[in-house]
Amino acid sequence: MSRLRRDADSVWKDTVKLFFRDFLKLLFPEVHQAISWKVRPQFLDVELRKLHPIVPRGRRRADLIVQVQLKSQQPCLIVVHTEIQLQHDPQFPLRMFAYYYHLREIYQQEVVSLAVIGDTDPNWRPDQYQHALLGCEVQFKYPIVKLIDLDEAQLEESRNPIAALVLAHLKTQRYRNDPKQLFIEKLRLIRKLLEGGYTKAHIIDLYREVDYLMALPKELERDVKSVVKRIQKERGIKRLSFIEREAMEEGVRKGIQQGKIESQQESILLALTTRFGETPEDIVHAIRSEESLERLKSLLQFALTVPDLETFRKHLQGE
Repeated sequence: MSRLRRDADSVWKDTVKLFFRDFLKLLFPEVHQAISWKVRPQFLDVELRKLHPIVPRGRRRADLIVQVQLKSQQPCLIVVHTEIQLQHDPQFPLRMFAYYYHLREIYQQEVVSLAVIGDTDPNWRPDQYQHALLGCEVQFKYPIVKLIDLDEAQLEESRNPIAALVLAHLKTQRYRNDPKQLFIEKLRLIRKLLEGGYTKAHIIDLYREVDYLMALPKELERDVKSVVKRIQKERGIKRLSFIEREAMEEGVRKGIQQGKIESQQESILLALTTRFGETPEDIVHAIRSEESLERLKSLLQFALTVPDLETFRKHLQGE
């Protein structure tokens, strides 16, 4: 089960990114209602730990920053922090406050910080940061969802894809020392994916994440595959290999696409640095946040001919 302890945060980050709207709808419905979904959310590539030097350099967190537009027409950054590991992080509230402050400072817009807490301690609820000294006082509150508070019966009935992820997390947490029971729960959840009315794309993405979270010893994994094949035969469902194959192919496609995007981003930054010296931080952030390959190609051509950085900045901002 060490694989779970090491990478559960990354699984959550990947799944929330894939199903961001569903994530908010299930866990933070008030935030979901406030967003104008006519404007596509944009995920920003910001290394949050660089904003707050107290966080140990070696620790990786599944923090997401999403640019959205509210129904009030106001732009807003949604920052999602997931604390999925079993041990407490005493610096978590301070980290929430530090990221909130620095992101407001950098982007000059509203920031909403959300936290998902996945440990088993019902008494640990880090929903605010407080500090006071000699009459100087700071209090920062933010919404949290404690996964152990969620109603599993309602999650079982839900067709929201994030419900499957939460169930996988809770079942793995509860039965991590009981592989046989975890085996039973994994089969139940896979059956839910196959028979629960999810789209083909949802099944492909969720199967990969659930399979990873609910990792079993090799002999039980073989049994899972055997039972799933029988379920497929009984229900007339296509072989699960199509899920595994397409998930792998999709991962390769995404990896290739992401590699192209990062290559274009680095080429633009190299061109600007070579021509004008050190590139301002706001331009670096904007370039690393751009995920359209066509837009990046256009920016690279412009970077090679633009007369100065200010002209490039205005072009980048669409002025």
